[in-house]
Amino acid sequence: MFRTSPSGLALLERLEHGVDPLPADAPLVERLVDAGAIHPLVEPNRDRLRATTIVIPARVADARDAQRLARLVGAVASVPTIVVSDASPHRLPNLACRTIARGSCGGPGVARNTGLSEVETPFVAFLDLDVLATVDDLAHLLGWFDDPRTVLVAPRVRSVAGDGALARYERVRSPLDRGPDDGLIRPGSRVPWVPAAVLVCRTAEVRDAGGFDSSLRAGEDVDLVWRLGDAGWRCRYAPDVTCGHEPRSDVPAFAAQRFRDGRSTAPLSLRHGARLAPVRMSRSEAAWWCVAAIWSPFALLAGVAATTMRLSRRLGERGVPREALRLAVASQARSARHVARALTRPWLPIVLIAALFSRRARGVLAVSALVPALIDWWRTKPGLDPARFAALSILDDASHAAGAVGGALGHRTIAPLVPDLHAGGDAGRTTPAEQAAPVTPSVAGTRRYGGAA
Repeated sequence: MFRTSPSGLALLERLEHGVDPLPADAPLVERLVDAGAIHPLVEPNRDRLRATTIVIPARVADARDAQRLARLVGAVASVPTIVVSDASPHRLPNLACRTIARGSCGGPGVARNTGLSEVETPFVAFLDLDVLATVDDLAHLLGWFDDPRTVLVAPRVRSVAGDGALARYERVRSPLDRGPDDGLIRPGSRVPWVPAAVLVCRTAEVRDAGGFDSSLRAGEDVDLVWRLGDAGWRCRYAPDVTCGHEPRSDVPAFAAQRFRDGRSTAPLSLRHGARLAPVRMSRSEAAWWCVAAIWSPFALLAGVAATTMRLSRRLGERGVPREALRLAVASQARSARHVARALTRPWLPIVLIAALFSRRARGVLAVSALVPALIDWWRTKPGLDPARFAALSILDDASHAAGAVGGALGHRTIAPLVPDLHAGGDAGRTTPAEQAAPVTPSVAGTRRYGGAA
């Protein structure tokens, strides 16, 4: 929801009805773009391919990795490419590009930094060896850099389709897939982070930010994006471009990857504080959840009613507060999902101990583990029976939980386990001038506009 002046309302009307051209440098347009409410429409820019260098960090473990690497280098052969072998135990294939061999394994972040130090072009594209990307994909991503404040762009990365149960699960529940909705990448948004499987960046700005943190063996991509955002740059998620990624070959590899993801939360929490909190909600929401846990889950309905009345007053609704009710229900559903994920991931050891002594705790754990998985199964239609889908979902959560707890113990911190509770009214406070301004009609969803970025 935005409050605006009459002239701002006129601009919003033009935006809503697609009247071009819009002044791209208008303060309200900038405000809406920064808020993630609208996004520029961009065109592919093939000219920037000549100003781009590809860096591929590669730890080639076997012949299959060598084949993947050769396939990727061949797909982007028209763009200058640097392959950094991170002490690969297997011999690299013959590649028609520059290669750099590291004597010791430093991890993907160190390998990317090694390649970054050799880049002489204004743009750099980081590609993992197991992705499926093309020159056309890069050209589409490079179009976003018409905006001088955009420093990093990431596409959607989807697991390629397969026949096995694991491949079908990964197709719809891969942690690399950030979904179909575009947006700015930042904590607390619908796209809080992106993987470094495919990233296109401005070279100088990433160097100025210090590149990838060499002390992180996982989560270095999250850390870089957040540091760039903190410096005032725009980092973009552009799912209009979809790159493939091969799923894990077997269940042990799948579980090990989720374990590493969970382990990265501890060092990231030490660097970025509450941004990695397992649950983020207002104190009033947390109070209703505590009442529901101690007394009855029907207390959550009272929480919805209270939130509806508060939002109705703020929105100035008369009669049946439909919009306020919709927002309150959506907020409660989102909170329920976050609580369920926290109970089955970072808080899982605590819940398991409680389940040994409490029937209610056992019921809460079962509902938290199964209901979100079955909802996802129904929503995504993965071509997999619900029993195996739920089993893989439980293994997914348990592996992540083991990594999160192990990382917290290893770094001697409880930061990844602490919820982030804030005062519910603080985020919505307005100045007297804003309170006196007319309120624009509600615009649902995210809008895109034409013209220059």
